[in-house]
Amino acid sequence: GGRAENQGASFIAQDNAWFDKLAADGYALRVYQSDYRNLCGQASIAYCFSYPTNGIAPIRDLDIPAAIKTRLIVGMFYKDTVSYRIANLADESFGGRLSAAVLPESWRGGAPGEPQLSPVATVPVIDRLIRDIRAHPRGTAFVAHLMLPHFSYQYDRECRLKPDFRTWLNRTRDLVTNDEASRRERYEAYLEQVRCATKQMDRVFAALKDAGAWDAATVILHGDHGSRISIATLGSPDVADFTDRDLVDLHSTFIAVKTAGRDGGHDGRQRSIRAIFAETVGLDADPDATPPGLLFASHSTQHKTPMIPVRMPELPDP
Repeated sequence: GGRAENQGASFIAQDNAWFDKLAADGYALRVYQSDYRNLCGQASIAYCFSYPTNGIAPIRDLDIPAAIKTRLIVGMFYKDTVSYRIANLADESFGGRLSAAVLPESWRGGAPGEPQLSPVATVPVIDRLIRDIRAHPRGTAFVAHLMLPHFSYQYDRECRLKPDFRTWLNRTRDLVTNDEASRRERYEAYLEQVRCATKQMDRVFAALKDAGAWDAATVILHGDHGSRISIATLGSPDVADFTDRDLVDLHSTFIAVKTAGRDGGHDGRQRSIRAIFAETVGLDADPDATPPGLLFASHSTQHKTPMIPVRMPELPDP
């Protein structure tokens, strides 16, 4: 395949030490990226596939009525405008009639421009990734930014698309906040989609095994943020409501590493994913901070305690 860059991405990686190392070690590098982040600026990349997380393309092939597709498209374009934020505030004086007429209720949460259709856009990318793994099983490094599990919550645990688009909840009930009831409702939907994501990863692992590449392969899975299903954020009207639990909801994630000759196990320590990743791939990284904490770009004078270990909700039995 050839290279195909998306210059419209929100974040463009100018340098990538890991990609440089992979190329130096003789790997052909294949990247599968969303239009949110551009990783394809390196000359060493052999193949780059970019997919949209919003807009008409993810809707086009969905098996839903044309009238619903039309409403979804209109709702997305409405929400992606600056007028959405203004209208959202004005709606409070009119009982939300404008948003109710244009935007599906479940989509009124979250900031303007946030991806709404990223899960349904991602599953076909996983299909493509699996095909390519089977075609290029050895000597290839596959890097994929998969927007799953992600809001909105469109799949059940069996990866079946929920037929009623009004149940495709976003991460918050309004622009930036939840209450306890809306947080619980969204976590239930999110954890269903987590199960779907796990099933999709099982398919990727099966492709590696079928290609005879599993035993020697290094596989790294990690998130880039938490569920983001928080009660409050640093952008909430009353930032005093921001708690340690919100820190965990917004910023905690996981990393799982499989390498040849390494026994399986679980490490419950709080560590920097950046440091763990660097150790795994043989790069230098700054040591973990002690105790672990977070740096915020805003509210820099406001002290926030480091995250504390929190037991995540258990997934329901299949």
